[in-house]
Amino acid sequence: MKYVIIALLSLCVSCATLKKENTRRAVNGTYYKQFKDGLNYTLTINSDSTFEYRIKGGHIPHSGSQCKGKWTQSEDTIYLKCFDEDFPSPIASGYMVERERKAILLKSDKIKMDNITLRLIDRL
Repeated sequence: MKYVIIALLSLCVSCATLKKENTRRAVNGTYYKQFKDGLNYTLTINSDSTFEYRIKGGHIPHSGSQCKGKWTQSEDTIYLKCFDEDFPSPIASGYMVERERKAILLKSDKIKMDNITLRLIDRL
């Protein structure tokens, strides 16, 4: 009986670890949302725990901001932290002021960030 309980506990731990790995693997890809006014959001999440987030367009066609950084995941939440940039980048056009963001996995092909739902367009 003791060995059966140990085997069941080992199986549960293995399944939990496998589920976390599968969830993280499913996150990688490029997510996108475009609005009618031309404003678009692109989030690329790479398997090496790096990301790139870009906001472009809108009423000012060639405007936008972006950042690159590292991401971590806990359950269905992805935490994005932009790399620090040297001066004068923080005062330049296109600098993303908000350096840390949180995204929620809604489904395997959707992420919600800043009240905007981005859809997976390319699995990396």
